[in-house]
Amino acid sequence: MSRNPRYSLQERIKLALAWAEPLKMGNKPEKYENLRKMDQFKVKVSDGPDGRLLVSTKTIESSIYSAFKDGLVRIEAQDIVHRQRVPSIEQQLRDKLSENDRIPHLRGLIVVDDSEAINSNQTHLGLGYALAENLVVESQYFRHGDRIALGSGRGPWSFVEGCQKLLSDKLHLDNITLLSLTGDVYPEGVDKIFVDADFNVGLMCRCFSGGVSNQEMISRPIAFDDKDELIKSKKNTWLGPSFKDNIPTHAFIGVGFLGDGHRFYIEAKSGTPTKILNPIHQPLVKIITLIEELGVDQTLITDICHRFSMHWPPAGTKFSVSDERAKEIKDEIQEHIDTINSKVLTVNLEQLKQIDNIILIAGSKMKAQPILDTLKEDLKITTLCTSASAANEMMAILDSSKN
Repeated sequence: MSRNPRYSLQERIKLALAWAEPLKMGNKPEKYENLRKMDQFKVKVSDGPDGRLLVSTKTIESSIYSAFKDGLVRIEAQDIVHRQRVPSIEQQLRDKLSENDRIPHLRGLIVVDDSEAINSNQTHLGLGYALAENLVVESQYFRHGDRIALGSGRGPWSFVEGCQKLLSDKLHLDNITLLSLTGDVYPEGVDKIFVDADFNVGLMCRCFSGGVSNQEMISRPIAFDDKDELIKSKKNTWLGPSFKDNIPTHAFIGVGFLGDGHRFYIEAKSGTPTKILNPIHQPLVKIITLIEELGVDQTLITDICHRFSMHWPPAGTKFSVSDERAKEIKDEIQEHIDTINSKVLTVNLEQLKQIDNIILIAGSKMKAQPILDTLKEDLKITTLCTSASAANEMMAILDSSKN
């Protein structure tokens, strides 16, 4: 008879779950001594009333450890969605933006308290849920026949996630069309959220009772090496010649910057080009290298639907290089931006300008400047959903620009 019994995979899973069960009520994990005495964790060695072996606490401990180590069981932090609005900051921001002529089309402004958000994911979930609650749950924002376009990123994704979680009943609307605004990037790694526009469209379909009449997905990679292939691919999507007949009634977009956490930044820093982003890998590397040489923060390059633009620092900014070299760097960065923009399959700025209702979802202090840059782009942004930290930073930037 073996005195060193081994648990099966299923038994190790059950053992680890039993050990962790008290944690649900805020108590300490179950003691190993108690677990070893439970009949379900005694090892059967023969038939009969005494045919189950009481294992050692060491065996219990090592089995639980291996269950977690081998990925059979894991404990995950639950994303807590903070979607409390801050009316006082909403009014202050609206006044400040009005003073600076930044919101000619703005009707809705949502500012969410992000003081308790522990990371950017929680911040964006709060924004998405607050927007979904305000537009879709409490108001009948969409109408029969609407054409709803979705960009990529955590902002649009969080809005769709909020719609799915907060709607008590699916939306009963006819003749709805959902459209993707960008080609696919395909995030890598098991911890990545799939936030491509096509994926967001697929999720949004679940929010309508009878499905949707039409889905216009891009279903193509974001970047192309061959210009003719890019032109051909775009012609075969709704972003091509048929755009004028399919202009969205609404577009939900986010805004980002080429810095930590951005998929393109990660690509450039990895040193190993991926197949999807290989066509733009080299210019991405060169832009980031030039920004680092310049010695400014990472918000220099704004990303709207995977199309880049540059916000040059105001006069008087201290660079790590001479003013002459800074001017050269500016020109070089712009050349690389033009190269990248010429290789990506995405909605362009002129197309976005034709959409009458653009909903911008973006938050965190670091995105304050990119949000302001986007508000200057002559887009019909009718709703802005942002975080309190971003709102306060935007107001500080606008104040400093007057001095």
